[in-house]
Amino acid sequence: MNRRKVLKGLTAATAGSLGLAFGSGAFTTTEAERDFSVGLADSDAGSQLVIEENDDFSSSAVTTTDDGAFEIDASGVTPGATTTFGRFGTISDPTTLTEGVFVVRNENETGTDIDITVEITLQNSPNSDISLALLAPDDETVTDDEGDTVSGTVESVPSAVGSDTSDADAEVEVGFILDTDIADEQLNADLTVTGERSGAE
Repeated sequence: MNRRKVLKGLTAATAGSLGLAFGSGAFTTTEAERDFSVGLADSDAGSQLVIEENDDFSSSAVTTTDDGAFEIDASGVTPGATTTFGRFGTISDPTTLTEGVFVVRNENETGTDIDITVEITLQNSPNSDISLALLAPDDETVTDDEGDTVSGTVESVPSAVGSDTSDADAEVEVGFILDTDIADEQLNADLTVTGERSGAE
C-alpha cells in the first residue's frame, strides 16, 4: 500500500489547514488555500509542501488511511497526563525533540527556499496545554510551549526538487507535547501549516 496519498482539489495554497480532533482520537487534513499546494504524496507533481509520516520515527499513532487521509491517533491520550508525539529527550521539554512524528517537506519546483510555519490551536480545552517543537534541517529546534495556541517558523528551508538537496535537508520535523487536564472532556485542535517564500514581505 502506498502510504503517501495526494490531497485532491488543492490549488493556490500558502496555508494548509489540518484539523486535530482529539475527542474522536484522530486528525485529518481538511483544506488548503493561497500560493502553495499542500499534498501527502511524493507522486503529486503539483504539491509544493508535502506532509507525511516520518520514516525515521516509527509510531502507531501516525497513519495514512486507505482513502488517503493523514491521521494522528490520539486515542492513547490519558486525561491528566503528558503525552508526546515525536521522540523527546525529556518528556516535558520541547527543546529536546530528536525526531518528529511527521515531516513537512519543501518540494517547490522553482527551487526557492521557503519559510515553513506550523501552528496548533486548542479549541474548547481551557485546562489543557500544548507545546510545539520543530526540528530544522540543520538540527536547530524551534519551540513554542504551554499555551492554547503555539506556533513556530523554520526559515529558509531549501527545496528538494531540482537541486542536490536531499529530502532530509528539505524537511522540517514536527513534534508536540500535550498536557491534558481531567476537567477537559474533549480535546479539539486546529493545525495549520504555512509555506511562504523566504524573504517575502
